Amino acid sequence: MKSKNFNFLAIGILIFVLMGALIAFICVSNLANAKHKKLETGGALPSNYSINGLDVSGQSILGAKNIIENAFGSQTINLCDVNVNISEFAQINVRLEPKDIEVYSYITGKGSLETKINYEVDKKKLKDIVKDINCIKPEDAKIEFVNGKAVIIPEVYGNTLKVTNKVVQELETALNRGTKPDVSKFYKKPKVISKDLQKSFKKASKWNDYKLKVTTNNFSSDLSSISKHLLWNGKKVVIVKEWLKKKVDKLSKKLDTYGKTRNFKTNSGNNINILGGTMGWQLNKDETEAVINKAVEKRQKDVELVWSNKGAIMWDFDKGNDIGDTYVEVSISEQRVWYYKDGNIVLESSTVTGLPTIERHTKVGVHHILYKQRDRILRGSAGAWNSFVNYWMPFTWDGQGLHDASWRSSFGGSIYTYNGSHGCVNLPISFAAQLYEEVETGTPVIVY
Repeated sequence: MKSKNFNFLAIGILIFVLMGALIAFICVSNLANAKHKKLETGGALPSNYSINGLDVSGQSILGAKNIIENAFGSQTINLCDVNVNISEFAQINVRLEPKDIEVYSYITGKGSLETKINYEVDKKKLKDIVKDINCIKPEDAKIEFVNGKAVIIPEVYGNTLKVTNKVVQELETALNRGTKPDVSKFYKKPKVISKDLQKSFKKASKWNDYKLKVTTNNFSSDLSSISKHLLWNGKKVVIVKEWLKKKVDKLSKKLDTYGKTRNFKTNSGNNINILGGTMGWQLNKDETEAVINKAVEKRQKDVELVWSNKGAIMWDFDKGNDIGDTYVEVSISEQRVWYYKDGNIVLESSTVTGLPTIERHTKVGVHHILYKQRDRILRGSAGAWNSFVNYWMPFTWDGQGLHDASWRSSFGGSIYTYNGSHGCVNLPISFAAQLYEEVETGTPVIVY
């Protein structure tokens, strides 16, 4: 009987415990539901809770979103080899609602959740970021001459990014999939790569170690370094303009004699210095550059310099002039003319030079025969006078020259001081005829 009463007691106690547990569960459940309900109005998440691996314990839904957005926004991607925070160019949206949180997590006081994160790229912000990055621009492969030999300089791919809709789509797709975006495939590429230049390289290589000699009147200069200053312009070999200009300028300074003062030994044996005149070497620099460019294009080995004006010989440093040994000498004070050929007097005559006034004096200087002409009528300014001459040999730019003067009965002495010419050198007709046959265009005429 005692045993039976004990069983009833045990059953009663068990029922009491179960009822207590049920009541406790209902209370906890009601409390959990109440806390869950408060999530909609800013209530806190369970005390031990994580979303997408981030601790958001005790946070509101909004607070949890902020933590997640900041964490994922601070992650970086590579743009033009620079790490940029995602939040700088993209809007991050965390898909998190109160209903996503299970009530059970409140009962246990802990839990975790994986939720979707959406990225929306702002194209304008992305453009501004890329614009501020010091990107490496792509460079085409090119042919250059290095130490006189053609070489191919390889292309540079660089990391310049042009922000397009495709770039935006690439970023959004990768980020929303949770993969690492790669925008390098959108970098600007060089238009010409090394393999595109093989035919041109073969052609350019023909100018390897190219040399050019410039010559003129027993002078030559070897432009041995010219191959170091060549360029391939995409179609042909050309010279670096700046280098060629400096080279021609240097040649001009070395060879030009126009306007120089010459030392001259007169017929009487006096050494005098003569300034000015129409004779002298003067390089035509533009034309010389042009013919050198043309010579390089055709791979010529030598080229002739181009002159705007010429001397008789290249500058003689021993004699201090470019006159040579064949010339016409005119002495105003002696009123004499001599023709020297190869250093010897061939012809000699008296003369009448210009009246010694500002308007009519014969111009001193080292001149040269500009041209020769038979049977010419010489006219003064505004038709003030005109004279027929049989032999005309001008030597100044303004019309002074050697010619016969058949209207004169005598020459020499002091005639020029009161009945001088208008600047020309008047000669007896027989002498003028002989001189005309002897001299050539370019023969020096020294007047002093």
